[in-house]
Amino acid sequence: MIALWQSEIRAREENEGPDAGPDEGTVRVTVTELQAKVPVWTDEGVRRYGLEPQGEDILYTLAPDEFLSFVTTGLAVARRLP
Repeated sequence: MIALWQSEIRAREENEGPDAGPDEGTVRVTVTELQAKVPVWTDEGVRRYGLEPQGEDILYTLAPDEFLSFVTTGLAVARRLP
């Protein structure tokens, strides 16, 4: 699973604080870069994208096709997204 946040502030809170693991950190990625990376990540075995994680809780989990549609259109195709 790849975890993503909508804001840099939230990403930093989750990945650069005292509870962050040794391999955790923030990476800024544009929508264009995400569109190019999703097929590559899918080929590498990524099966889920977690949106807005808070600690161990992930508010939304999307399959690669749902995530790519959401990133591409900005529309929540999956009913579980706001």
